[in-house]
Amino acid sequence: MCRALCEFAERLNKRPKLTLGKIYTSQEIGEEMSLELGLSLQEVLFVILLDTKNQIVAKKIVFQGTLDTATVHPREIFRFALQYAAARIMIVHNHPSGDTVPSKNDLQLTKRIAECGDIIGIGLLDHIIVGSSQYMSMREEKILS
Repeated sequence: MCRALCEFAERLNKRPKLTLGKIYTSQEIGEEMSLELGLSLQEVLFVILLDTKNQIVAKKIVFQGTLDTATVHPREIFRFALQYAAARIMIVHNHPSGDTVPSKNDLQLTKRIAECGDIIGIGLLDHIIVGSSQYMSMREEKILS
């Protein structure tokens, strides 16, 4: 049993992580972040900052919540984005339940962040929700256009 756990931990450490300066699709980010956040017992929200070529400039945890909620303020997301002179952002958060269907709050947050981004000139490229083994991209599902 211990040998299997050690092998699992070693493989987990060797798996690719999001690399700064590289362009990723929503699918690649969704799959990677599902591996990173999928088993978390708390809601965690990351912001991924992108340059004008959609290359990753930075990635940061902006909020960490409770079992089923995270209080998210767009000002914190955009403060970080302005600090790095990001052209676009992607937000990724997990649902500890594993269900990737967006809640009413998720949809409201997405709309609010997109509107704030439009005002200051930093576009919201995607909002991805990850579960224990899957992801849902609001861009791919045409919720975000």
